[in-house]
Amino acid sequence: MQFSPSLTRSFAAAVAAGALLLGCAKWSNVEIGDVEIQPRARVTPGEKVELSANVRHLPAGAVCRFVVTKGFCSPTEFPGGVFTTFQAPGSTGKVTITIQAVLGAKILATKVCSVEIMPESVLTQEASVPLPVASAIRPSYYVSSEFIPSGFMGDAQGDTKHAFVQFDPVNREFPYSPPTCQKWAYTNAIIGWAAVAWQFPENNWGETPGKDFSRQGFSKVVFAARGAKGGEVIEFFAGGHTTTGKPHQASFAVAETFTLAREWREYSMDLDGNNLSSVLCAFGWTIRNYDGPLAFFLDDVRYEP
Repeated sequence: MQFSPSLTRSFAAAVAAGALLLGCAKWSNVEIGDVEIQPRARVTPGEKVELSANVRHLPAGAVCRFVVTKGFCSPTEFPGGVFTTFQAPGSTGKVTITIQAVLGAKILATKVCSVEIMPESVLTQEASVPLPVASAIRPSYYVSSEFIPSGFMGDAQGDTKHAFVQFDPVNREFPYSPPTCQKWAYTNAIIGWAAVAWQFPENNWGETPGKDFSRQGFSKVVFAARGAKGGEVIEFFAGGHTTTGKPHQASFAVAETFTLAREWREYSMDLDGNNLSSVLCAFGWTIRNYDGPLAFFLDDVRYEP
């Protein structure tokens, strides 16, 4: 059977369009939620402004950047991270900031906010009124927005890396927050235990600074998990995991062991009283005393007020 050249071209165009749509759909769940502006959205000329964005479902390799109205600030773009600061210009007016989630040259999501620069005399009365305590509380911080599961330990490290511990970051087997979740499988052992740490930046054991969450008001780490069969005993942790002698040490460490159910459940680890000024490892898991293959699923790992 033969097709006419025009029909062949139409079919090829349809296939290309379909591929483009599938590519767009792949990242359609990336969300940039509320943007926090500190100390407020109306500031005086030259005042320091801090921005933080609540980003969900940011894929591995993607980053956030803040793009400020051209000509107002230098630099006009702040690559990487969901927190940033800039100095307000010396003249009054409105500065527009665009927050973008990007993967290479592709923009996955955008959010626009603005900061108004007002004369000091206008804001004097406003600044004298104490801000409500709630205004200092940040939105939830999703660990996958900046931290990478790169700290492989035990049977997951060295020559056995990815041989005994397999990771599927976009698993679609009944996710907690569709369309995907993470699946981890520990399938064989030499040492008898395995662990993985989410690090910032990738593979950071103390060589470079981590994140400072000391002013974000976080009081707990929350995550959703389920076991493939139910009954899987896993230790989850946050903080710690810096090498002795490295210049940047973790400022806290917490860990708790949970027995997973077969259905999804939310778990949490208390952070109250901990110093969150140096977070190089935001989250991780450890399986001790290997007793045969097991698998479990993770979703929505986040820091909350």
